[in-house]
Amino acid sequence: MDGFDDDEWAEMQAKYVDYIIKEISEIKAALNSGDYDALRVFGHNIKGSGGMYGFDDITSIGSMIEALAKAEN
Repeated sequence: MDGFDDDEWAEMQAKYVDYIIKEISEIKAALNSGDYDALRVFGHNIKGSGGMYGFDDITSIGSMIEALAKAEN
């Protein structure tokens, strides 16, 4: 990413991955309770942020989570 050296960029990516891992337990709870709004918000957030950190797959997963949550599926 422009403006960051390789070490800074790697640290930012690692922090983002840590954030995603920490959110997984909350997402599991939302799945178990049928909290589609929480799932939709999580999906929307990672859809928008995954690509910024160089994780295009996370963006795709976020898009799918958001769409399925909107459909309450």
